[in-house]
Amino acid sequence: MSASLKRPVHAGFAGPVLRHNGDMINVGPEQMPTAVKTARFLMTLQVAFGLVGLAFMVGAFAATSDRPLLLLGVYAAAAPGLIGWFLHRWNGRTRRLRWAIVTTESVFIVISVCCRPSTAT
Repeated sequence: MSASLKRPVHAGFAGPVLRHNGDMINVGPEQMPTAVKTARFLMTLQVAFGLVGLAFMVGAFAATSDRPLLLLGVYAAAAPGLIGWFLHRWNGRTRRLRWAIVTTESVFIVISVCCRPSTAT
C-alpha cells in the first residue's frame, strides 16, 4: 500500500483510508455537531447585526464628531471584524481556535455588561 493512503482523516477529507488491520474503508466528510453548527449560525447573526450597528455608528459620528462616540465606533468595528475572521478560519475541529472564540465572546459579554451607560437619575 502507498503511503498516501495513510493520511489522517479531517473535516474535508473524503476518500479511502488504510486501517491498522490492512482493510481499506471509505470515509466521508465528518459532520459537525449540532451545537457547533448552532454556534456558527449565531456568530454569523452577531456579525451581521454588528455591521448594521457599525453603519449607525458611522452615521452618528459623522453627524456629531464626538470623541467618545469614536471609541465606541472602534469597538463596533473590531467586534464583528474579529468574529468574522474567526468564522472564516473555523473548520469545526481546531480546539485552540474554538477556545479563542469562547474567550473572545466572553470578553465581549463582560465589556457590554460593565461598560453600560448609567441610567440612574
